Amino acid sequence: MNARTNKPGQVKAAAQHAPSGDYWAQLSVKQAAWALDNSCALVRGFEAMRKVQLNAAHQALAQLQAARERLQRFDSTTEAMSLQTELAQQDGAAALRYWRDLFDIGMKTQQEMAKTMATAFSQQGSDVLGAAVEATRAPTADMNGAFDQWMRRFFSPIETASTAR
Repeated sequence: MNARTNKPGQVKAAAQHAPSGDYWAQLSVKQAAWALDNSCALVRGFEAMRKVQLNAAHQALAQLQAARERLQRFDSTTEAMSLQTELAQQDGAAALRYWRDLFDIGMKTQQEMAKTMATAFSQQGSDVLGAAVEATRAPTADMNGAFDQWMRRFFSPIETASTAR
């Protein structure tokens, strides 16, 4: 039998380096603070999304009411068809703005949560997630730039047609 026995000095040294009860209490408080910070960031994101949704609903209502009033003044089927085309174009543009706004809010919320995590890890003496926070910034900027470019290409013919009227 090959049993390992510790020398008295080894046990004493290990006991001196063991975390105290206070360490575990502080760690628990830090973890709770991190969880609450993340929860706050998430709820702020939800709140911002609800504002976008409410704004989109108000804009849609105003647009539809105005279209209804205009429809009563039309004398021909051609005018009514032109109104339908105009509404479809406006709805498409509004839908793209809506989803873009939600995407932006989601990315900002994700970045805020990543910063919270990086702060929590850096307070532990290790910047494990600092690189992850930086990594979320570059793709966001690239994605927003690409989306803006796509929006300009897609809507420039629509905007040109609307201003020509």
